[in-house]
Amino acid sequence: MKFILIKKTFVHYDIKKQIFTFKFIGIINSLKFFLYFSCQFFVVIGSGLVEIKPKTHLN
Repeated sequence: MKFILIKKTFVHYDIKKQIFTFKFIGIINSLKFFLYFSCQFFVVIGSGLVEIKPKTHLN
């Protein structure tokens, strides 16, 4: 009886750990996506500024 109880709590703990790991991986993936997106955004702005600057120097 005692052994079954210990096994149940261990399984419950394992499931909790899996959920936590899954959430953690999800957070890391969303951070990666956010960083990639912001990098792309800055690259677009940077190239836009590079295109604008020579035109302003000519005037």
